[in-house]
Amino acid sequence: MSIGSYRNFKRAGLTLATARHPRHTSSMPRLFIFGLGYSARHIAALAIARGFEVVSTGAAGTLAFDDAGSVRAALAAASHVLSSVPPSADGDPVLAAYGDAVARVRWVGYLSSTG
Repeated sequence: MSIGSYRNFKRAGLTLATARHPRHTSSMPRLFIFGLGYSARHIAALAIARGFEVVSTGAAGTLAFDDAGSVRAALAAASHVLSSVPPSADGDPVLAAYGDAVARVRWVGYLSSTG
């Protein structure tokens, strides 16, 4: 899924998916963002304003992409995942490294921008 604006993100389900995820002990929805760049930071701010806890990778993120233990733990607690990591020549690095964990999440989105 490509999300081009806040309105499209809203229509894509961020505001529709605020119910408690069955694996969570808390009622706070959790968004995990792969690649907290310019566009994803704005989405993170919107999510936080709507009551989400946000964990992310990237230069401005809270976790290192290569810290598999921490990333997998955060994904296990996530109700939503947004990937804004561009594909490489070998494919999608997020799916290659964490596809099995991402597949268990309630909502997954992909943000593509052209800088």
